[in-house]
Amino acid sequence: MEDGAQHKNHRVFSVSTGEELIAFTQKAQEGWDLQYTISESHAIRLVGADIQVYRPAEWSKGIIDKLKIEGATTVVLSPGLNPSVAVFVAEKKVRHYLFSAALESFMLLVS
Repeated sequence: MEDGAQHKNHRVFSVSTGEELIAFTQKAQEGWDLQYTISESHAIRLVGADIQVYRPAEWSKGIIDKLKIEGATTVVLSPGLNPSVAVFVAEKKVRHYLFSAALESFMLLVS
């Protein structure tokens, strides 16, 4: 791009209106998906070491909070009314573990 802006290749549209709600730059095909709470009050995505949190009703506000977890490679939002976030972190010594935090508590921080 001539102006130095990055190409927004990950876009979210309203199904009912066709309006583009938000757009992101996504560098890899893996881990591109947004994950929504069952109520769709919050959405998360993993970008580098940051779990970014959004309010889909207010996409224009952008990221409302983020949690930095060094070495995070995968994040999964559990289903249900009180979801948790599971994060896969590969350690340098080839040992692996799963970090799980209650999303409800995390969301209290962003409310």
